[in-house]
Amino acid sequence: MDGRSPAPSPDLLAANQRLLELCEQTQAKKPPIVHPEPQPSPFDDVSPCLLAEMVTQLPPHLGWSSQPATQAIRASLTRCTSEASDLAPSQVIESATASKPPASSGNGVTDPRSWRTLGDNVVKHYPSLGVGALQIGWVPVYRVWLLCRYLDRDGRGWLPLDDVRQKLTDKQSDLRLFDWRRLQQILAQGHGRFWKWDKGNGRLWLFGAANVAANLHVTQLVGKPVALPLSAITSSIGECKAHLYGAWHSGRKENKPISRKVQESLTGVPERTQRHYCHVADIGRQSNIAIGGRLSCETVEQAAWQHGRATFSFTDYEGRQGRKGSTYVAWRLPNSYSNLHRQTSIGRMRKINWKLHDLVTKGAQGNEQTKVEKLYYGNGKEAAWAVSRGKGEEAYWPMQVKAQDEKLWAVFAS
Repeated sequence: MDGRSPAPSPDLLAANQRLLELCEQTQAKKPPIVHPEPQPSPFDDVSPCLLAEMVTQLPPHLGWSSQPATQAIRASLTRCTSEASDLAPSQVIESATASKPPASSGNGVTDPRSWRTLGDNVVKHYPSLGVGALQIGWVPVYRVWLLCRYLDRDGRGWLPLDDVRQKLTDKQSDLRLFDWRRLQQILAQGHGRFWKWDKGNGRLWLFGAANVAANLHVTQLVGKPVALPLSAITSSIGECKAHLYGAWHSGRKENKPISRKVQESLTGVPERTQRHYCHVADIGRQSNIAIGGRLSCETVEQAAWQHGRATFSFTDYEGRQGRKGSTYVAWRLPNSYSNLHRQTSIGRMRKINWKLHDLVTKGAQGNEQTKVEKLYYGNGKEAAWAVSRGKGEEAYWPMQVKAQDEKLWAVFAS
């Protein structure tokens, strides 16, 4: 063999030529590609300063409820406008926001943009602080601290005393609590616990949540923060106390039955006062019933021995426990309570607890958290696991029943 490659056959050459012709015809039939002209963006003519201002006005629930982010955006706004103006930084901010009037919150206060607020008429509240104020009788001072935190729109940590006096004592202000003489007494009582009253400079330096918790003998913030309405803070002292008690229920992670006695051990509020607060704040209550075994002398005797006069007979007409019309022994469980206030994000709560741990020794001042035995679980699997592991003599789990006045619970007993 001479090693030369064979020449392509005439058929192959004809096929390649035909393929090229088809490709050219296909390309000729395609419409020409027309690139659309770029559409002008609505933000092309907007200055960076105005964009920064627009970002600061976003609602906190979109993710801008962060103090570092808020400070960075304000610094960017100040720096940007300072470069375009010969005014002082304080005057630049005023001129940048003077293009439109400040939005009124409906309560006499300019719309706050601070990370501390959640809207025009609510303020972020940690239920543990409210419980601590209830226990040691510092509610009048605590609600002034809450309003000062609301008025601290820029998050500076201090307020001019004249502003505090005007907002909290002026008869024309919707945030008015009492007269100037009473406010002076409150400021003196809270000095060193909630704030530092600098009479020389006319300033009120506010303490952070961790320091206030330590001064209220609170060792740890538990539950979730809630949005406490300003109307609840500025109303009478009795209604304010009732809402602080209701906020404790609103901040619970799970709305499970809880007895009055356990509430008293956790909050320090007596049972009779709890009922009064539920009436004043209109806190909803849900009745709960546990369904035991079939009705017999043995089951009745055992249930009466454990639950006393709370036992009664229950007829299952719908057949959820077994055969329709069967009768079981049942007993009443503690009530569960509705959420009076909406929950908010935990935010800096973990960092506050870290700082609080350094400020307060655990168990100091006789305020160590009381451990409560867990009785109520989310489903039957968890309840059965708890009983099998000896976590308790009884474990309850909710039955899937249509909405009704009373909620039914199944029970596992060891």
